[in-house]
This record gives sequence, structure tokens and C-alpha cells, in this order.
Amino acid sequence: MKEKILLQIKKNLLKTLKNLPDNKRLPYTNFLDDTHLYFINTLGINDFPKVKNYVNESLKEVREKGYVNIINNGYTERDFIITKGFDFDEWIMEMENKNESKIHINNVSGTNIQVGNNNIQNIDYTAEDFIKTLVEFEKKSSEEKKSIISQLTELTKKGVDLAEIISKFSSILG
Repeated sequence: MKEKILLQIKKNLLKTLKNLPDNKRLPYTNFLDDTHLYFINTLGINDFPKVKNYVNESLKEVREKGYVNIINNGYTERDFIITKGFDFDEWIMEMENKNESKIHINNVSGTNIQVGNNNIQNIDYTAEDFIKTLVEFEKKSSEEKKSIISQLTELTKKGVDLAEIISKFSSILG
């Protein structure tokens, strides 16, 4: 659990610093307070000293790697400021690669494909099957057609690709 919390703190810090204009700096106390509120709202952790220790541990790690700088503008931690470090761009790439799941599928022939464990998909859908689906669509009443078109339009607004729309169209009719 601790590792997930530390990773989430680093993700929040990265996101905050990425969105921070170059001429701005992040006060340590602002980040600490925001992190504390985040953990109250998402995990129900309302233990400020514990959250502070997690934040400090995360900051120490990313500072040692050169991803951030911590500048002391006074005598207390209220005066600490967090800025982007020399290797900040490297950190962005590292964190983005952690979030990616890469699957490369080259040429596939056949009617079934398996990716992962027990995830077999039937991809045997021919042009004749599509024509049959269109014929079934033609038989529907005007109201049913409008409803189907509306459902497919919503999918396109969500950025769904053509193959998924055809699949949905086929499943609606059949």
C-alpha cells in the first residue's frame, strides 16, 4: 500500500509541475496541503503527519534523481519551494512509460485471436455478414432506425473507431 501511495504522490507532483508555468514555483506547503486533501477525499487518510512523511519521502527520491529542486528561501519548511529539476523531462518520459501498456500485433490471419489469458475474440465478420445486417436494419420501423442511428452517433462522438461501430451495429440487430 505504501508504494502505491508514494507513486500517487509522485504522479500528483509531476502533474502539478507539468501544468505550472515556467515562471512560477510550487510552494511546499501548497503541495503538502493539496496532497493531504487528495488522500482525505480518495483514501480516507486524515493523518497529516503520515501524509507529510509520505510527501517528504517522495520528494527526497525525486530530488535525488534530479527531477525536482527544493529551494529553501528561509528557515522553516513553509519557505521551501519546489521547482522542476534538470532531469524533469526524463521523469515525464519515465512516468508516462509506466502508465503505458504496449501490445504489438502484426499481421493476423484466421478467425480467432487471443491476447492475454482467456481473452479470445471472434473476428470472423465478412462483408456478407455486414450486408445481412443492413438488410435487417432496412426491415426496422422508422423509430427503431432513428434509435439505432442515435446510438451509433453517440459512439462516434466518443471517438469509437469504425470497426467498433460496425460491431455495435451488428450486435444491436442481432
